[in-house]
Amino acid sequence: MPTAISSGQVTLQAHDFFTPQPQTGAAVYFVKHILHNWSDEYCVKILTQLSVAATPASTLLLLECLLPLAAHDPSASEEGLQEAPAPLLANYGGANDMGYNIDFAVGLLLYCIPQSDTM
Repeated sequence: MPTAISSGQVTLQAHDFFTPQPQTGAAVYFVKHILHNWSDEYCVKILTQLSVAATPASTLLLLECLLPLAAHDPSASEEGLQEAPAPLLANYGGANDMGYNIDFAVGLLLYCIPQSDTM
């Protein structure tokens, strides 16, 4: 990546994604860890700003990390989601535990560390 940046092939640009995208006609728009934090209403606004700036040849690359439910969801098949077959957990249990371990570790950092004035 550093070579791509130094050669000018890649430009990293921060901006308010609720305002018009300053870079128009880019080959790739990369959105990382953004949409999962916003409701559908705001996601539509974010993606609309990108679609206005994009061309038909542009590619939108989304990188998100979502954790599937561990319990079976009766509406999953209606929504086109595929769960693991019984008796496995819907999220494949231990075979899919990395995301849950990360989620647990973050929870420990945020909620379980004692709060004190000396830290």
